[in-house]
Amino acid sequence: MAYPEGTDNPILQKRILRASSFLESLDSTTPLELQVKQFTKQHPEMGSKDRKVFQDLVYGTLRLRYAFQHLSWIEACTHAHSIWNSENPQEAWKNSPWSERPLLPMDVSTSIPESEWKAGFFSPRKVFVRQMQAGKFGFAAWLEKEGVLEKVEGKTLTLKKPKAMENAPGWAPGRFEVMDLAVQTWSEDLPKLENGQKVLDACCASGGKSLLLLEANPNIELTATDVRENILRSYRGRLGNHTRNIEIFAKNWEEGSPLPTKFDFILADVPCSGSGTWLRSPHHLSDFTSEQLQEHAERQKRIVTNLSKQLEKNGKLMYVTCSIFKEENEKIVDFMEKSLGLSPIWQNYYWKWNEGGDSIFCALME
Repeated sequence: MAYPEGTDNPILQKRILRASSFLESLDSTTPLELQVKQFTKQHPEMGSKDRKVFQDLVYGTLRLRYAFQHLSWIEACTHAHSIWNSENPQEAWKNSPWSERPLLPMDVSTSIPESEWKAGFFSPRKVFVRQMQAGKFGFAAWLEKEGVLEKVEGKTLTLKKPKAMENAPGWAPGRFEVMDLAVQTWSEDLPKLENGQKVLDACCASGGKSLLLLEANPNIELTATDVRENILRSYRGRLGNHTRNIEIFAKNWEEGSPLPTKFDFILADVPCSGSGTWLRSPHHLSDFTSEQLQEHAERQKRIVTNLSKQLEKNGKLMYVTCSIFKEENEKIVDFMEKSLGLSPIWQNYYWKWNEGGDSIFCALME
């Protein structure tokens, strides 16, 4: 294989060739993070600098892949390296020959100004941790000593880059949780519920939003469901002692079989495109199709239709996605209003791309 054009540094040439070779054999069914870890483990000759450049090349190229579809992987890696290693990647993109090419496979919701999402697209990704228990545990001091702590605001710790934390001083599951900034900001708008109210986390996944629900409302009667049994095992582990007071079971809300219980509040964090997280996990950014988007929207309609039947009189349903597409957000709100008789109290994008986080959408219905 010939060295790529556009670089005369033999070390960088080798790194670009390695990354492009990896991308050519990418498995779309396996999480990107796991594939990167496996690859670096299989190549012990790679030093720490090699591993960092490799990861940056892989993620940076995938984030620009939709615009670079006409290029080979080796060309895409070369140009992506040039863009991301410039002093101002957004300006470098604007001045590049590809600036008129779309960065995403479909239009972002008009609720998010184009100037904002494009600026966020080129912002570096960060890591966010939430302190769930009050106290001084030495964890933040350790992060600062390691040179990765950017700032602490309230319960939120912002890290400049990923860092293994499991063995850090003061770290303990339940005391600190890795949790994106968009989700932490969303939690500030959770309604205050009365003690003993019945609450359903319908698509609970591994439990991050359940933790925030309980943080805001510790005396609710919580039921948690998910269609995936393996995810529920993770949920039980993550919620720890909380699970003694939570009813947890598998349930597919696309199916019409109702539960005997009615709920005062339902959290519907529904399956979606995940487009609000694509900058952090750009694996599917370039191959996502309008057909897939429509499939997600139809699934979301089935889920909210069945969940609406589980609401108590005057109950509320909070609809959440990590999508930036109108078809999965505003149009589903319109569907709930016109077809299910639910009225929107408010709806909002928690847009954190500019700050190194993800984006989520939320609508509170009654």
